[in-house]
Order: sequence, then C-alpha cells, then structure tokens
Amino acid sequence: MKKIFFAILMMPMLASAKDFTFKYKLEMNTLEIKVKADSWEEALNKTAPQCYRHFMDLKSKFSVEYGLDVIDVCANPR
Repeated sequence: MKKIFFAILMMPMLASAKDFTFKYKLEMNTLEIKVKADSWEEALNKTAPQCYRHFMDLKSKFSVEYGLDVIDVCANPR
C-alpha cells in the first residue's frame, strides 16, 4: 500500500519535466543548451547563467556594449 501511495505522489513530478533546447548566437559564436524543466521560464532561468558565463569567458577584455549584447542574447534565446 505504501509503494502505491508513493508512486501516485511521484507521478505528477515525473510527468511534468520537459526537454527544452535553447540556442544562443552572438557574433560568430553559437551555444546550444539542453535542459529538463517543468516550464519554459524555469528552463530559461537554468540556462541564462550558463549562457552568460560562456560568452563572457570568450573574451578577456570586453566593452560595456559587448556585455549588454551578451545579456540581450541570453535573455532572448532562439
């Protein structure tokens, strides 16, 4: 009985996670991140920091304009 009850409780959590793929492109660099999440917003919140780190790590020196471009790209995936 306990196993059935536990399985019923876990079913919504297992069924709700979906696969999301985000593609980010800045200048000639492309990044694709795949993630599992319950919603598009949650998936974006998981991938945006990875996107930001990836593009900021590509340059040792960058302008404010480049930083703003990175923020724009990471906030608006394709």
